[in-house]
Amino acid sequence: MPLIMEDSIDVDDLFGDPTSLELGLGGAAPTIKGLPQRIDELRLSGCSQKVAWSKLGAIAYVSPDGQKVLLRYLHCSPIDGKWTLSEESPINQIADIHGGHAMVHLLWNESGSELAIVDSCGRISVVTIMMALNTVNPTRQASMDADDDWSQPVGLMWLNLNRPLFGFHKATRANDRWNYPAYRRRPLGPLHPANKPGLVVVTKSGHIKLIYQNPDSRWAEISTELKAVGYLDGLLTHAALAPAEGKINNSLQRKTKCIFLKPVQILKPDILGNGISIAAYSTYGKLYFYRIQVKWDPPEWDLTMKPGGGPVAFPTPAFQILHTKTEILSAIFHPQAHDVDYITGFPSPNGSIYNLTHLEIITAPQAVPGTQAATGPCIIAVASIPAQSQLGQPPPSGPSSILVRWQLDTMAQSLHPNFDNVVSKNTASSPKPKIIFRKLDDIYFDRYVVSIDYMEAGSVLAITQDDSSISFFEARSMRPITENEDDNIVTSMPNAGFTFPIDASGLHIAFSPSGCLAVVLSGEGQLHLRCMEHSFGMDDDMYDNGKFTFAIAALALGYVRACGSDASADDILTVIVRQLNPGAENFRHRSIFDLIHERRLYRARQARKQPIHPKGTYHASHAWLQIPVPATNFFLCCVMDHIKHSTDHGATFDIFALSQEWQGFHPF
Repeated sequence: MPLIMEDSIDVDDLFGDPTSLELGLGGAAPTIKGLPQRIDELRLSGCSQKVAWSKLGAIAYVSPDGQKVLLRYLHCSPIDGKWTLSEESPINQIADIHGGHAMVHLLWNESGSELAIVDSCGRISVVTIMMALNTVNPTRQASMDADDDWSQPVGLMWLNLNRPLFGFHKATRANDRWNYPAYRRRPLGPLHPANKPGLVVVTKSGHIKLIYQNPDSRWAEISTELKAVGYLDGLLTHAALAPAEGKINNSLQRKTKCIFLKPVQILKPDILGNGISIAAYSTYGKLYFYRIQVKWDPPEWDLTMKPGGGPVAFPTPAFQILHTKTEILSAIFHPQAHDVDYITGFPSPNGSIYNLTHLEIITAPQAVPGTQAATGPCIIAVASIPAQSQLGQPPPSGPSSILVRWQLDTMAQSLHPNFDNVVSKNTASSPKPKIIFRKLDDIYFDRYVVSIDYMEAGSVLAITQDDSSISFFEARSMRPITENEDDNIVTSMPNAGFTFPIDASGLHIAFSPSGCLAVVLSGEGQLHLRCMEHSFGMDDDMYDNGKFTFAIAALALGYVRACGSDASADDILTVIVRQLNPGAENFRHRSIFDLIHERRLYRARQARKQPIHPKGTYHASHAWLQIPVPATNFFLCCVMDHIKHSTDHGATFDIFALSQEWQGFHPF
């Protein structure tokens, strides 16, 4: 019997072309290193952020082994004037403070001076920036908390400080002149009567704690159980917290006496200025909403002694739950495949399970003069399918992440008209309004959502996906922010055409105070800096003057917002310097210095007279005064000088006067 090969039968006739082996398997979707583990972290807890950028300019991040917290900041090189990340500085003894437990979450307070560090056992330490950005002092030890997994935080919120702030809603152009109208921003409560730091914590077991500092710098805390969370509700995995604002409806400020309604004791606070809105999610697929008030006794405090000479009592807080709302949701989210009702429990065409990974509350912004504030907060949740951890798994047939939204509204209730015929001895009061979740349209993402960041100044929501793309949305309406179509209004840098180019992917991201820079923590634990860019409408080496004007106005708007909130403006300077081409950086440096540098920067220094730290760890709000002479350029001086004048003289920025100064000097 002849052999097969002897009859010249090619093996390809039996098995096909060896160069194109097809097994009928779909190609695996490309994933970055550590993405499956990161998605699993986001599913298990709402407190897993390992990099954070403070308003003062300090960047804190967790080392790859979880045993260190490192600090960096934007540094302007005295040699070439380049803005880069500084060398890392570890927070001393942080591993000893936490007893060797891994650090899992970081959160700066609103002013950017206090950093909360959470370890894997739920213990919290607090460190404070005193003078320099790369030097912090511990003020609260983690040993004050019990080593208990049930106390693991799933949501954190710092109390605001009672300090004057100014906001800038938008930049408007009228009569060929840009105006930046300012308005006073009052800090939203709850506020510590002694203006000390405080941290609100929601734990896995369903408790809420307030960790606060007394006037003697010692820390104390109170705790209570959230009423709606019980044993049958499961453990909490996520909690979103936000300051609450607005008056309680008068119909809720008394005990209900209607004989047809169950009597409910309603609290009687004057306003919700000391309130907190909380949205929490449990392992059993339940979404909870709470309105909690913090009552301080005494509500006001000062250091003056009592007439009798006795010691002044420190303020002590107490929790009061005002409203609760529970919504039964499905723990399994599925994308919409057909024209079906997809609020909860809709069918899954591909069997993919979507687990909640992010939960946020977007409150109504403070009313700007001449505008009407929105009613009720919005709850935003992101659910994602498990990321593929093994090579060869087929890619998902549906979107990787889904953004689900609810609007919290108050619905008036009324009894059936037949009850009007019933004789009652007591005067029936109107039924109390009912808090409802109004479902809004979902938004689908082909890539995994790894971060949601809310930028309050511009009411902008930044959504980062695993391929490093960053999309910007209006926080309330979730409309994508695109380049401005109105020639006379600029509301934010994305609105003016600034974008983040595709760059190195990362698992954690934090944005700068103005939102124009970002630091990305990769799967290897490396920190990368990303910078916004603007094309200025340049086509065929020509630029669009209108787009260039919008870009300058957006930079000025970002700068005055930073000044109004006592935040760092280093990120604005970094964007400006990085947009300059190499030839412009060295163009006429000496003549520019002779004509402009001494006159303008010396005048600014005389006005402020702030010391300059030799290593650049100066207070961030004065960073623009520290520009080295070799990096000074005509465009930068003009922009900063006009912004300086805009804040000094009615916040008016004359872009056309600026055009006259840099006429003939095009830096791009």
